[in-house]
Amino acid sequence: MNIDPVVFIVRFYEDGKSFENKDKYKLSATLQKIDNIGHLLGLSGEMNRQDLKDLTKGLYELGIDYLKVTRHEKRKTYDVKAYYKRLFLVS
Repeated sequence: MNIDPVVFIVRFYEDGKSFENKDKYKLSATLQKIDNIGHLLGLSGEMNRQDLKDLTKGLYELGIDYLKVTRHEKRKTYDVKAYYKRLFLVS
């Protein structure tokens, strides 16, 4: 038998705020991970450049190479691995 974690809750907090302190978050989404593909659903809130950088790093560390995003009934696929390498200057 094998049980893999598939569903994650992603939350972003303002500087100085945290999950551990039970602070209110500014942005949330549901992430499903199937093999090396992530599906981001239910994104709520505004994402800034630093949030995008932090999300990319977190996805890359989870082993997600591609991210499929559905927002306002529009679907897009992002190459997380390539974007991570560009952001963090990794070859």
